[in-house]
Amino acid sequence: MSVTVRTDIRTPDAPRSGAIDESINYYFREGWHLRDTRIRTLPRWSLGEVVGDQHFLTPEEMARDDCYNDVSYRFGFGCFAGIPFQTGDALWVLAIHRELGTAHFS
Repeated sequence: MSVTVRTDIRTPDAPRSGAIDESINYYFREGWHLRDTRIRTLPRWSLGEVVGDQHFLTPEEMARDDCYNDVSYRFGFGCFAGIPFQTGDALWVLAIHRELGTAHFS
């Protein structure tokens, strides 16, 4: 399941696969786009790095993280990887989510 988001302007009409639609609507309605833990990877995305959650959170931190607990786990998603790409002046990230219980991206 995937969603494509701009790193500077995040809006609920982000291009996404249908399987993630309900969770994305919830994510924006509850204001998670303003406080998502994963935004801390922005400096690495700016360098063109593909970043998975294991690159910035320990398993224990993930288990305690509010965003993972209230959004990802609630909708059956476990791990995440963000693939950055540039379009004009905007930095975008293709965010890919795996189901709970699936191994992290390598």
